[in-house]
Amino acid sequence: MFEVGASMAWMRYVAGLSTKIIRRTFDTSLPSGPQHWTTYKRREAISVVASIAPWSLPIMIALWKVMPALAAGCSIVLKPSEITPLTALILAETAVEAGVPASVFNVVTGGNASFDYHGDTTQLYLRGQYAHAEKVGTNDYTDYRSRKTKRLTQMNAKDTSLRQPEDMIVGTDSKLGSIYGYTPAEIVDVDKDGRITDADRNSNQYWSLNGRSGVWKLKAFQFARSFETQDYTQDLVTVQIGGTASLDKLKLTYDVSHSAGS
Repeated sequence: MFEVGASMAWMRYVAGLSTKIIRRTFDTSLPSGPQHWTTYKRREAISVVASIAPWSLPIMIALWKVMPALAAGCSIVLKPSEITPLTALILAETAVEAGVPASVFNVVTGGNASFDYHGDTTQLYLRGQYAHAEKVGTNDYTDYRSRKTKRLTQMNAKDTSLRQPEDMIVGTDSKLGSIYGYTPAEIVDVDKDGRITDADRNSNQYWSLNGRSGVWKLKAFQFARSFETQDYTQDLVTVQIGGTASLDKLKLTYDVSHSAGS
């Protein structure tokens, strides 16, 4: 019961830290420990986190590694002990059911075998390792954002009285694009030709104009949805054999390994 309770306390604690990933130093407290610690955070790209959990306290120690990685937005590959793999597998299944995207929380299980022979003139060892990985789940996420596009720049950035560019089009030019009814006193005339055209768009902005008259442009808003189903299994087997053999003054040392997977 201690392990379960302590694991739940740790999950709540790290969930709270996920909203405090900022560049400053502050006092923190840890569950079931001293009440005051000095903490600082540094943003550093880590990408995928690899973690190994031992057989003792398989839930709590696994969550020590998994929760901070997920809270910081990292994917994680967890390798539990071959003695207690089911705990990690159930944790991963629960995470997917709770909404964690597939391929974010990954578990790799496996086992090891060893055989050694020691004779008067011969020593032989045989090593074997087996690893098994399964990835089952779905990725379903929505991407929506505004993207900057080329804009005209106001001469007086604080002026809020200018009309929107689409309302000021007075003509078109095959090379310069749309011709606007603005004057060089209102909009920056980049090419100095005395006219305000699309060729004078000199800044990337979210707004219709680079200045206080600009409004948010709905056409710059983009929406995309991605859905992916993943269901595959991977197996890896490695066999290694080696040793030494002595014959009078001659001594032979050998080591051979082979790996195969599917």
